Amino acid sequence: MVRIQHVSKSFEKKSGERKRFFEKQEKAKLGVLDDVTIRIEDNQFVCLLGKSGCGKSTLLNLLAGYIKADNGRIWVNDKEINGPSVSRGVVFQEHALFPWYTVRENIELGPKRIRKEENYKEITDKYLNMIGLKAYENYYPNQLSGGMKQRVGIARAFANSPEILLMDEPFSALDPDTREMMQNELLNLWKLEKKTVIFITHSVNEAIKLADKVVVLGGGHVLKEVNIEMERPRDKQSPQFIAYAKEFQRLIHGEKIPEEEKEVNDRKEPA
Repeated sequence: MVRIQHVSKSFEKKSGERKRFFEKQEKAKLGVLDDVTIRIEDNQFVCLLGKSGCGKSTLLNLLAGYIKADNGRIWVNDKEINGPSVSRGVVFQEHALFPWYTVRENIELGPKRIRKEENYKEITDKYLNMIGLKAYENYYPNQLSGGMKQRVGIARAFANSPEILLMDEPFSALDPDTREMMQNELLNLWKLEKKTVIFITHSVNEAIKLADKVVVLGGGHVLKEVNIEMERPRDKQSPQFIAYAKEFQRLIHGEKIPEEEKEVNDRKEPA
């Protein structure tokens, strides 16, 4: 269980005024998160949804332990976060694979060197098969497509056996078909592994497809938490899916619908 309680975070912002080298540089505070409180249950798939700059990535970095909050506290299973931990795996937008390691070596890195598992080869084989890349185990990252690289990155994160998986828009750079395939593979892995997943996205449809709960952020605040009461797999054409999408669009964009959602809606209109 993850508890985020009254968390605020600001960053120093240099003023635009030019100073002489012996004068003190004036600094201002740029508020990113303000009094954020969220509760996430074990094995829950939660999406943090919002426009760029709303504080999603900052919150993920706080959860990862890469930065510290100015105010408030974050607990995982009643233990306060004070820094990075192998119990919290991170998957970034970019695959972040080691280019000098093969697919197999990238996946087995955690079980072999961090967790010192004696059966690290079996663990690696398990995830190679789960992501369908056993035939590519001796390839290097520069020999793989973007989708394959992200599959390896996700498998590497799961192989470390974290309690929580933190994902920062990992599919945003993929083409639509590959993105949908990766969403399906992630859901299959999550169902098998029973991990808590906290997933950042700015895509309304992606959030509804993946999440048990969507936390909508805006201006550094939690605008609303919504439990997605739909069975998986979820039909984007269903009235319930469309109703959720309209609610999130209203929360994030007001009455204005972004271009990517307009295109989706246009495709739904009969000829």
